[in-house]
Amino acid sequence: MEDLSRFQRIPLRPGSTVYIEPNTGHRGIDVFVNVVTLPGFKPRNEIYLDQRIKDSTEGKAPYNAALTV
Repeated sequence: MEDLSRFQRIPLRPGSTVYIEPNTGHRGIDVFVNVVTLPGFKPRNEIYLDQRIKDSTEGKAPYNAALTV
């Protein structure tokens, strides 16, 4: 199983830009953002990680509780 205990917090403010490498799991918590994807976003290609993050880290890593079972 993936090591979901490793995480990095990146504080954002208006005008911030974050580059996320392909095949990198990521989650925005308590944010409202505009997302630009290159070469493009693939609808229905999401993998929701929040429950797996909560379970594998015993809730120690940040996760979105609204997206857990």
